[in-house]
Amino acid sequence: MHTNPWISVERELPPEEELVLVYTPPRGIHYDECVDFDWIFEGMWYNHNDFYEHYIIVGGPKLGPGPSEEAPYTHWMRIPELPTPKDVQ
Repeated sequence: MHTNPWISVERELPPEEELVLVYTPPRGIHYDECVDFDWIFEGMWYNHNDFYEHYIIVGGPKLGPGPSEEAPYTHWMRIPELPTPKDVQ
């Protein structure tokens, strides 16, 4: 039986500073569904927070729709182990 490796952010967050895959569902006409990498640093999703701060510094809402302050991720999962050379043959 295959179990789903995606974990809801409402149920549990990854350990601080562990790079994980994050899932964002589609949001309106401006944002498609997305899978990306991120990690939590000092209680915040690091990549999302960096993106949000850049948006605010360069002009924010006057530029049009941008990221929300809260990360839009609904799920995360640990990065699976890479195949070994033996697995590839």
